[in-house]
Amino acid sequence: FLNLLDEAGIYDNSMFVIYGDHYALQNTDIAISSKVKELIGRSYTIYDVFNVPLIINIPGMNRTETISTAGGHIDVLPTSLCLLGIHNDKSVMFGTNLLEAESGFVCEKTHMQVGSFISDEVFFRKPHNNIKSNFDAYQKDTMIQLDPYLFREQSEEAERRIEDCFALLDDDDIMLQ
Repeated sequence: FLNLLDEAGIYDNSMFVIYGDHYALQNTDIAISSKVKELIGRSYTIYDVFNVPLIINIPGMNRTETISTAGGHIDVLPTSLCLLGIHNDKSVMFGTNLLEAESGFVCEKTHMQVGSFISDEVFFRKPHNNIKSNFDAYQKDTMIQLDPYLFREQSEEAERRIEDCFALLDDDDIMLQ
């Protein structure tokens, strides 16, 4: 594919964005979890399931950088637009430009209950049954379990953000006048 782009003369004027998929290898499957544990040399945790790569390559830029800010699919558009020098001031974007973000905060609603989130420091999960005694909070870098009640405010913020997104989408109110 890359060779075809080069032959067509458009490779040097392209930006390549590659984003991984979460839950591709579930950590709840014992056989998969054991194999991944062999590969990475430690337990395959729920955080690992959600820790996926975003790789952006701009030919000729000659810059390599690793950014560890927590982000999600929603952040790909504003980050890509920034790299292209495009400033969006005409429509609402739900995501954050990860290149300029002071910190990351991802609101999860697909594989976990609304109110779950991933920040730069914490993985917080509300289960689908929403039973408070089943809430989980982990320190991301060590996966040490934390008291989930310490993250009540961030969980409420994650819920508010999801509700705000739905409100804007339901009212078709995503274009600024």
